[in-house]
Amino acid sequence: MNLNDLLADEGIAKDRVLVLRHTPQEPLLGKEIGGLAAERPILFNVYQQTQSKRVEEQMKRAAYVASFIGRESGRALFVGLYEVGTNKIMTHQDYWQVQEHIELRDKFGMRGFVPEKDDRSSIVWFDLKLQDALAQWKGKLVIGWPKPDISWSRWAQDSGGKMPVLAILEESALERPMPKWDEIDWPWDQLKTLPPSWRAKLSQWKGIYYILTGLSEKDTLGRPMARQIWPDAGRNTPTLVMVKIPCFASGTIQSSGSPFYKDFHLMLIMKKSSSKRANGRYASTRALRPD
Repeated sequence: MNLNDLLADEGIAKDRVLVLRHTPQEPLLGKEIGGLAAERPILFNVYQQTQSKRVEEQMKRAAYVASFIGRESGRALFVGLYEVGTNKIMTHQDYWQVQEHIELRDKFGMRGFVPEKDDRSSIVWFDLKLQDALAQWKGKLVIGWPKPDISWSRWAQDSGGKMPVLAILEESALERPMPKWDEIDWPWDQLKTLPPSWRAKLSQWKGIYYILTGLSEKDTLGRPMARQIWPDAGRNTPTLVMVKIPCFASGTIQSSGSPFYKDFHLMLIMKKSSSKRANGRYASTRALRPD
């Protein structure tokens, strides 16, 4: 069983299917691309609707795009099958007026369209519409990806027969599992991009959170910062412990360039038990890092 067999079962002609294996080079975007596909599919689609010059020419000839994510060498995880509709030319100004492009840049570090580096004055945007075909395999279908990995766009007609089905997972592997409470150690940039399901779980956990920051003076950021992290927690907002590093000057939390963000780390050091027997007592305590 290979990718072309799956396409044939859905009545999709393989000769006009372009297979993409997304592997963003930007560190944060590469780490979070699966979560975007799982929980923010529109933003994920915006990411793939503009491409390099070579892939642009391929997409102009394609009827469908089979979208995958590459996490391991020689393997690809299925996201969805998209019909290729109309396309239009976007200038640099047009491109950066799209709010989703701005979000991908500011929150996930996407480089985006830079005319000087891309050696072109415009970029082509494609209308990609997600199809019902193969939708049941989103995040579950794993196929083999012929070498070289760096060749991340292939025609199904040429390569689909060389993309065997390696696994059908019971649960979607797109979204990374929530770490255990005593493994949490997040910098500010990662905190801003937590999946909604993770944020919801944090809102439910009652405990004491340790925040390492670059502030050197006494502050009153505990409650406001907690509300930024857990906006729906209300009166159940967890306690925050602020720890300062005296080598940095005082700053505010409004600017991402301020000392507050420079060495920001959030860790949960004490977690209350959910058991009725514990009567709200702290069930476990985490040892902080020696540094």
